[in-house]
Amino acid sequence: MCVAALVVLLVLGALLALGVSFASYSEVKHRLDSFASDNDANLTRERFRTVVWALRGAAVLLLLCAGAALLARRRGAAALSTILASSRLAATSLRAAARLPRIDAVALALIGAAAIAVRLDFLFQPMRYDEAGTYVHYASEPLYIGLSSYTAPNNHLFHTLLVHLVTSVLGSAPWAIRLPALLAGVLLVPATYLAGRAVYDGRVGLVAAALVAGSSKLIEYSTNARGYTLLALVFMLDLALAVVLARDDEPAAWAAFAVLGAIGMWSVPTMAYALVVLVLWLVATILLERTHLSLLRSRLLPALLATGAITLLLYLPPLVSSGPHALLRNDFVKPRGFAGTARHLPRSLWETLASWNRDVPVAVAVVLALGFAVALAAQPQISRFRIPPAAAGFVVVPLALAQRVVPFDRVWLFLLPLYLLTATAGLVLVVGRRATRGATAVVAVLVCALLCGGAVASQAVAHSEDTSTFRDAPHVASFLERTLRPGDRVLVSPPADLILEYYLDRAGLDSGRLLYTAFSAKRVFVVVKEGPRDYPLHVVIEQHLSASESRGLRAMLVKRYAHTGIYRLSR
Repeated sequence: MCVAALVVLLVLGALLALGVSFASYSEVKHRLDSFASDNDANLTRERFRTVVWALRGAAVLLLLCAGAALLARRRGAAALSTILASSRLAATSLRAAARLPRIDAVALALIGAAAIAVRLDFLFQPMRYDEAGTYVHYASEPLYIGLSSYTAPNNHLFHTLLVHLVTSVLGSAPWAIRLPALLAGVLLVPATYLAGRAVYDGRVGLVAAALVAGSSKLIEYSTNARGYTLLALVFMLDLALAVVLARDDEPAAWAAFAVLGAIGMWSVPTMAYALVVLVLWLVATILLERTHLSLLRSRLLPALLATGAITLLLYLPPLVSSGPHALLRNDFVKPRGFAGTARHLPRSLWETLASWNRDVPVAVAVVLALGFAVALAAQPQISRFRIPPAAAGFVVVPLALAQRVVPFDRVWLFLLPLYLLTATAGLVLVVGRRATRGATAVVAVLVCALLCGGAVASQAVAHSEDTSTFRDAPHVASFLERTLRPGDRVLVSPPADLILEYYLDRAGLDSGRLLYTAFSAKRVFVVVKEGPRDYPLHVVIEQHLSASESRGLRAMLVKRYAHTGIYRLSR
């Protein structure tokens, strides 16, 4: 029955792709233009023909997959029944494993409550540039646009889907847009506990969960509508699964590993780094133990193939619509020179480590680093596994060098819980071997409270410029809403433009015409975000007006906010 349903879905997908490919150019362009900020989707006839043939190729591919599933229905049905049967057994085992000691459950509940409270404190801050782009360009659009348009890596597709669903029900307020990232960031706390308990023990998991709950960097991305906390959550869950997979031939667990990997890839493509780390640790562990070598061929390879196949199907819409180059050759992943990469990567990694320790006293940061080193050196004394998972994490450095890229530090955010987990294991070995479970729980709760309090006191999360801020945007939009009249125009440059577009749209103004359409306006206002990395007034004017248009214009300040000036141009 399940195989038949899969075949039906594949055939329906093929028919849908084929049917859409016969739509006329004028009809498609008219529909897409209505969603563009400037009412022009820039869809050329040549690009349209490319998409048409890509859709027809996708239809053929889906039909071939349907045929293959139909031919292999007996074997597939048998495999599926095995997975379902083992799933029931796995669910029973999971319920048994989830029975936490009461002291751990109480401490974890307190830590989770603190994690929620500190994140709520930053949930209502003004929108940032990247998350405004996520909503304006993708999540606010119909799903057939949001899940197929890949004009920039800013579109974390699974996260876009979640934001679209949430905002369809709760509206487009910043807190609603951030709910998926917030939920993932909160769930990361118990996921870290599970991974720590699986690799080391419950004491390590509890203290590591406290560190994750109070981590300033993880708090920031739990309140920033991006897909990075989703990726970190998937990585921690896959790590907890990998502990089972290293010694078990459970089909359901391997299927879950494959599906989670595909969801992570659909969330952020940099999940590929996380998968390499997990697979490297799994392979090394299985080879060293030499008891389940058959797992590499009979389970791991099929699981990776399944992850790749599911990921390909999930990315089929953007591959058809935007082309493979948008995913594989955009400006952020395009290889640079090897010498430049080797020169800048060490500094980037050091800045990443510094950001992980933001709002952490220097002494505590040093202690964590020492604990990390101890755990790497003394792994057999603190775990039943001979290789620490964090050791496999170092593979990301040669991977980045081979790829010849210098990723943003947020790309490595999935490794932060693993770093804190490993550092905790080392510290427990050194100072807490005789500590009771109750004492460990008290320490974990106190550590969590101190870190959360420090994050709130410093406000470093709110002041972070990691994805660019425009804190005066709500006030500026409110002023423009009261001041603008038909025929007016607003000049503004990045990163303020996209954030202001979000707030103008919420105010019911035509942001596309105001910000992005060039016309001879009755009145022209200039919004200047003031800061060391922002454009000054004359540059903003030069970016939008030609020399002849700007000749003789005088800028008069009409409103000032803490970090913004609003000017009116007159002759």
